[in-house]
Amino acid sequence: MKSSKERSLTILFTMPQNKIYCFSAGRICHHDDYFLVIDSIRSAVNLKDQKAKLKVLFSKSPIVFLDIDGDDLIYTIIILLRRLWGGRGLGISVRTEYLLEKRTFTEFLFNRRRHIFVKAVVKRFLFLAIKKLSSTSIVSIHKNHQKRKGMEPFVSDFINDPQLWDLGILNVASNIPDEFNNFKFIEERKLVLVAGRLNEQRSKKDLLDYIFHSEKFNFLICGNIEDDDFKDLESATNCLVINRYISNEELFFLYNKCDVFYCFYSNDRPSGFFGRAVQMRKPIIVRKGQFLHSVFSSYEGLIPVKKLTDLDEFEIEIDQPVIELIKDFDDREKFTKILMRL
Repeated sequence: MKSSKERSLTILFTMPQNKIYCFSAGRICHHDDYFLVIDSIRSAVNLKDQKAKLKVLFSKSPIVFLDIDGDDLIYTIIILLRRLWGGRGLGISVRTEYLLEKRTFTEFLFNRRRHIFVKAVVKRFLFLAIKKLSSTSIVSIHKNHQKRKGMEPFVSDFINDPQLWDLGILNVASNIPDEFNNFKFIEERKLVLVAGRLNEQRSKKDLLDYIFHSEKFNFLICGNIEDDDFKDLESATNCLVINRYISNEELFFLYNKCDVFYCFYSNDRPSGFFGRAVQMRKPIIVRKGQFLHSVFSSYEGLIPVKKLTDLDEFEIEIDQPVIELIKDFDDREKFTKILMRL
């Protein structure tokens, strides 16, 4: 059986060169879902192997950089040179807000996280160079972000996150996780789904405190959990933890099975998990007054709270019809036009 590296090289040299080549991470992540969306619009090849990527970079083939905020920036010099031989490209930025990271002089000197500021300065320079000097454009998914004005100098255009409108394209099958069959939830309680790495961006401390306080909900946490947190949650009778990578097929089963989605985040950025919840027409717990609440306030399924204990006062109607948002946030047509220009 061929390795992933061998498969990438085989694909590279056997597929027609007019296809789009997507540079994605060497692991399974949202890049692969983005690739499927791109491939549904225009025939594409998903590349993860470094050598295969380098060969494409020195060709005229159009490239979509799915990690332009991170590892793909190491190709900046070649991206600039590609203009000489007509190599067009598109970078998709999902963490554009990090370009605006600021520090006072005192914070820069004494804050241990000063490297974040340094990275922001370097990335701003690289984004400007790519935008101004190359034949690669950069599109941000921060279309409705409150800091959009500050981001505009560094990117070519904005779209809504494809994960707000991609479910009909992906057509992913549903598969039940084994752990779900072996757990008995407390009856007559709504089930809250918490997906992804449990960290401070997901208000971890608030959530852990509330799980042991809540007499209203069952919780399903799936994704990577730190050992100490996993040990604490083992004693919670209202919580199932699936402490491992969850496949798309398993997530789609859980999307349908759960009643409420947890998006009580501390950071101001788009969320693919939130977008999927909107497409599924599910009630969503969000932090009141923050990014997701302000941008998607017209979505009737939002449950905005300042603190999680405020949920005790909410009566959540699971079957409540919600406003049709897909048309408002569906940028498939715009994204198609962008891809067809490559």
